Amino acid sequence: MSIPFVRTPVAGPAYAPLPALPLDGTVQVLSALAASSTQSAAFGTATTCIQIFASTDVYVAAGASPVADNTCWLLKAGYATYAVNPGDKIAVRAVAEDGEVRIMEA
Repeated sequence: MSIPFVRTPVAGPAYAPLPALPLDGTVQVLSALAASSTQSAAFGTATTCIQIFASTDVYVAAGASPVADNTCWLLKAGYATYAVNPGDKIAVRAVAEDGEVRIMEA
């Protein structure tokens, strides 16, 4: 898929945003706490991609039984899209300020 190159009047050259994922309707909401890691439920057997929205900066780990800590991947507050294995889980831990993480399966 080719991403169209567009020019914006304020910011100069930019890329058009990617289209939204086709969601299967499954959304998990996790509390991201600075004091401890929070684990999601297992993804569905057909899930190969997730979109994450974090209201605060969080550390993220993925796998069969993940635990997030400060050595894990850092997601800045906002959206991110990732490939996952069906049946895996993710774990999140807030960097400093507690917040919320929404995980949408596709």
